[in-house]
Amino acid sequence: MNLDVATIPSGYVLTVPANQEFNLVQGRTLRVYYGIISHTEISGFVFFDQNGDGEYTPGEQGIKGVKMALEDGTIVVTDASGKYVFKNSSPGEHTVNLDLDSLPVIYLPEKPLTKKVELFEGVTYVYNIPLKKAE
Repeated sequence: MNLDVATIPSGYVLTVPANQEFNLVQGRTLRVYYGIISHTEISGFVFFDQNGDGEYTPGEQGIKGVKMALEDGTIVVTDASGKYVFKNSSPGEHTVNLDLDSLPVIYLPEKPLTKKVELFEGVTYVYNIPLKKAE
């Protein structure tokens, strides 16, 4: 049996595979359960804003190894593409902070290092941080 994942409401993800295999037995009732949970997170890209528009555009260089922190002390590090993700964040107010000491010295942020966000159940809040080269 295969669940049509297009029918899952926005903001939710499966907790089990969409394709479930089982044996049918005549005269017996079989139940198949699919679990879903709300997908609430804060994510974004730390990137060199090559075209200077302040927006992340595919192909712009992400910056690896930049530390991002939440007010509760949770720290994540950007991957090779410059992406960071605070998975399964709780709904409510959060403060996202870029650790300036982890940023290569040739770059300067074009947005504030600290951002307060209001996170709602089932929502992904995106906070991208464009960088420019220091002169």
